[in-house]
Amino acid sequence: EVRGISEQDMEPLPNATANLYEGSTKVKSVQTGSDGTFSFRLEMNKQYVVEIEKNGLISKRISFNTTIPDEETGTWMNEFSMGLIRKCSGVDYSVLNDPVDKVSFDPKRREFISDKNYVSGMRPRIENMMIKNDQCLLSSYESAVKKGDQLAAQKKFDEAIAAYKEADAIFPTETLPDKKIAEINSLVNKQQNSA
Repeated sequence: EVRGISEQDMEPLPNATANLYEGSTKVKSVQTGSDGTFSFRLEMNKQYVVEIEKNGLISKRISFNTTIPDEETGTWMNEFSMGLIRKCSGVDYSVLNDPVDKVSFDPKRREFISDKNYVSGMRPRIENMMIKNDQCLLSSYESAVKKGDQLAAQKKFDEAIAAYKEADAIFPTETLPDKKIAEINSLVNKQQNSA
């Protein structure tokens, strides 16, 4: 059995889709729970890929080779978490076409473990892509706020609110766009009331 947690920004990601592939054939799909969790039962001696996806986010995969020696019997549990990230136009995400981890049975330890060599080869490629993604998102956020400020100064309030909402969608935890929207709404209300 594999149990996973889907995350975004270190928080559980509910209502993402977890897909189970046997080879290249999708055999099962489940929605992640409110706590981001999901699980699949895998048959022995097969090759699987678990993929997590959600609209607007970049999907990730992890591969499981469930081949075990004939003399082994039992039930194994493998738990993992996968953090998804927001898309930002212009960033190359092709590194994530490959699984982020490969898990297989280690006869010496008699358990399923990550392929450390594979992971350490993937890590610098993923980190490089994450840095570019973070820079792209920050630039898009700052650009949307600046655009909102300029439109607000021109008294184009509806367009300014749209720009601040765009910034809010990029970084929902940032409070600045919400404050700016509230200031505009307050200003518009005062104008309407004094008219």
